[in-house]
Amino acid sequence: MNYINGHRKNIVLVRGASGSGKSTFVSEFLHASLSISTDDFFMDNGEYKFIPEHLSANHQRCIDAVESEMKFREGMTEVTSIVVHNTFTRLWEMQPYIDLASKYGYNLYTIVIENRHGSDSIHEVPEQSVVNQRERFEIVLWGGLSRPDLAV
Repeated sequence: MNYINGHRKNIVLVRGASGSGKSTFVSEFLHASLSISTDDFFMDNGEYKFIPEHLSANHQRCIDAVESEMKFREGMTEVTSIVVHNTFTRLWEMQPYIDLASKYGYNLYTIVIENRHGSDSIHEVPEQSVVNQRERFEIVLWGGLSRPDLAV
């Protein structure tokens, strides 16, 4: 983390199927000026209430919050790290954040959480949904090559 913390502007996208431990990993290991996920917008008085009809709008709210933080931090000299932890099973789901990183001059990092520790989803995501997420999970290796056949 010293390398990341040594750069002025960073955005880290933490990816993984539901229940993989993204939120736990972020809270335990990554310290950021903004740590956010689409799930944050499903919280109602401290209780998680998933409403499928709000998913698209809440993804946009997450993107908008990240851009707002980037705009707010423009011109500041202290280190800014933004962490976004969503499933990001498809490459196109990360694209808005990649575009924002480019627009505002942020270093971009991605971390994949694989759930090798066997935890369960804290949001009670149905097992079939988790299986579907794992099956469609796309991996990007150097050179921009997509390798969905390497999905976890």
